[in-house]
Amino acid sequence: MNYENGKDKAGAVTISNSNNQKDSLASDYKNILVIKPSALGDVARAIPAVMALRARYVNSRITWLIRPEFADLIKDNPAVNDIILFDKKKFTGLNLSSLRWAYQFGKELKSRKFDLVLDMQGLLRSGLMTWQTKAPVRIGLRKARELAWLFYNERVCAPQFNHANDDCWRIAQAAGIGDIEPAFGVPVRADAYLKAEEILTQAGIKFDNDFIVLLPGATAAEKIWPAEKYGQLADAIYNKYRLKSVLLGAGLREKMLSDTIMASSHQKCLVNLVGKTQLAEMVAILARCRLVIGNDSGPLHVAAALPRTVLGIYGATNPDVVGPVSQRHNVIEAGAGIARTGRYSQNKAHNINNISVEEVLTKLETIFVAEK
Repeated sequence: MNYENGKDKAGAVTISNSNNQKDSLASDYKNILVIKPSALGDVARAIPAVMALRARYVNSRITWLIRPEFADLIKDNPAVNDIILFDKKKFTGLNLSSLRWAYQFGKELKSRKFDLVLDMQGLLRSGLMTWQTKAPVRIGLRKARELAWLFYNERVCAPQFNHANDDCWRIAQAAGIGDIEPAFGVPVRADAYLKAEEILTQAGIKFDNDFIVLLPGATAAEKIWPAEKYGQLADAIYNKYRLKSVLLGAGLREKMLSDTIMASSHQKCLVNLVGKTQLAEMVAILARCRLVIGNDSGPLHVAAALPRTVLGIYGATNPDVVGPVSQRHNVIEAGAGIARTGRYSQNKAHNINNISVEEVLTKLETIFVAEK
């Protein structure tokens, strides 16, 4: 399902069945496992599909297999009954210790006696875990990478360059969710709100939607809009709207970017919280801001899943594939209108550096006008 207009551009879901038990079990799934361990943005994009599973299988037990560092994003979600933590650090290669751990982890999965497993990650490791459950119905994408599709007995067809949310949604459709519409929402813990309010208050920001969040980080350099431009943007937003901006993120790259942004701006309009919040606190701040501006990154996709209004700044990555869910219209894209052939583009027209501060401000004005 395409989340932007409610229609499935690629047509109906088609499934390759190798297990005739599926139809008889579909109304009786009682113990469901969703495998989506990472990364932050990918976990956020899977949430609507899991919420649809809950709406379809109201009384079933739904477990989510996830890496510990992302668990805060889902552990208070009413769609999820249980969480299995997958510590990637314990499986680092084909050595005796890793193999022993993988064997024991597989035994644990099998002991849970899942009757339906959905692999929304689509990699060798997740495919292997899907198979280790020995569940009678194991669903994943036919296009899954690293031969992960070999471990499924239900393989879902999808376009090669489909939107990431749509891929998860097709898997959920194959599990029988029917005509349920996508739902959004990332629950935020009360204690996270309290801590976030304390952090913002100490920084001189009111916790009542009167600030902008800037997300300057990303996993790759080609996704990052120049830090100096973020500083100029913060100044321009404050001068025009009297709205302060808050920098969020974590990691060494983000720390370096935030330092440059602060040096490029009049700091009275900008608060640097990079590296100063836990995931739950970051989500709480995103949930209370007026608008989020950022690169193609995990936090941007979390903001869209909350849902919060976002303004996505996109260069090499294709917003039709990895754009903010239901907010493709809020994306400013380098080289918009110039054809792309996949998820990443090497075309110089799609260089994120080509996007000017003025273009972002114009898009921001359009969003603000539309909200009135």
